[in-house]
Amino acid sequence: MIIFAGIIGRGPQGVTAVFGAHTTGGGLADYVPFIIFGLIALGMTAVIIEVQQAVRKIPIQSAQRVAGGREVGRRASFLPLRVNHAGVIPIIFAISVMFLPTIIANYFTGAPPNTWYYNAAAWVRGNFSPSTPNVPMAITYNALYFLFTFGFTYFYTAITFDVNDVADNLKRYSSFIPGIRPGRPTADYLQAVMNRVTFVGAIFLGFITVILPIATSKISGINQQQMYLGGTAILIVVGVALDTMKQLQTQLVMRQYRGFIK
Repeated sequence: MIIFAGIIGRGPQGVTAVFGAHTTGGGLADYVPFIIFGLIALGMTAVIIEVQQAVRKIPIQSAQRVAGGREVGRRASFLPLRVNHAGVIPIIFAISVMFLPTIIANYFTGAPPNTWYYNAAAWVRGNFSPSTPNVPMAITYNALYFLFTFGFTYFYTAITFDVNDVADNLKRYSSFIPGIRPGRPTADYLQAVMNRVTFVGAIFLGFITVILPIATSKISGINQQQMYLGGTAILIVVGVALDTMKQLQTQLVMRQYRGFIK
């Protein structure tokens, strides 16, 4: 929510600065890059909403049992596995790791010149960034950024979604996946399905983080560093907004109304 508020709060100022840098009073031609950028942002917002809402439904059946002299249970439902289960957390982790060399290099700005660590820090500050003129280094930076985002997606999903816990809960409530035995086979099946689903989510996050800003910059002509609403910012805004709406709807369904006036 803090990052979301920061992006929204700085939005008008960032957009105004980009407009001022690219408009020269040349007429409609000055606004063509912004129109293209707006269309791309609108399309990616729709795609992000679809992916954020997308789930893989695992069918679940509840076994029949007798309670109070009546037969209860025997109902069909599904277990939703989100495609982007990790949200924006992998991107934040990847950004932190990619900024770490530059942060360390900034500590050596006051070091004695012509020393090996001063030269190494200067090289890191000048080359370890996505906008470096060193093309091989820019490719290496973006490739590492993509791989870190991809890896952290699997890492965070494995932490937040415990397949063994889910399998135990299904067994405890006399529920099972058709064709899969309860217990360990259910956990293995859920892990295999989650790995495939997470692969799509990890590719999606890598595309939003690395490929989308580069492609948008080439198509619209707006410098990548001047894009205030890049793929990561749009993902954070849309993701937080959707999660907030879901939590509000959950509270309304549960009828947990808390007044502000006692």
